[in-house]
Amino acid sequence: MKINIEGILKNPNKLNGIFDEAINNGNKKLTDALIKYIKNPFLIYKYTREIVKDKVNDDLENIIAKEEITSYYYAKYAVKGPFQKGEDAIARNAEFSYAYALNILKGPFPKGEDIIAKDYYFSFIYAKNILKDKFPKGEPTIIKSFYLYEYIRFLKSIDKINEFLKDHPEVKYED
Repeated sequence: MKINIEGILKNPNKLNGIFDEAINNGNKKLTDALIKYIKNPFLIYKYTREIVKDKVNDDLENIIAKEEITSYYYAKYAVKGPFQKGEDAIARNAEFSYAYALNILKGPFPKGEDIIAKDYYFSFIYAKNILKDKFPKGEPTIIKSFYLYEYIRFLKSIDKINEFLKDHPEVKYED
């Protein structure tokens, strides 16, 4: 069978399809030959997970780092630890920022706190499960949600309720 390599390389969709199929078939020889032409962050991540099963070079990491989902999964499954190049992308998404803090850093992710603070659910669970303390950045969002009462219960359990009520006199709470 004769393959028109130039035609494939000029058509990114076709190239991505062939590359994806080669990954699915475990064709290391073909994926290794094509990887230098791939610009799709998800396909590069998939290549690292299914074919390489380890970290990849800086050029490929730079492409992975463009998207939050690929950066998070690359950190979790390939690097098995922090992936600093991808942290800016991860920090654009509250869910991935929380997951990165919980599963990768196993502690606070300051870069992701601004986006987490915009989501009442992730603000609440970030405070409870990651910080194990108040999350002042997220409190304005939590206050406007039905998670306020869960947050108050959590703050009572860590003896921070009075501090919270002092910071937010608009919250009406009676013990």
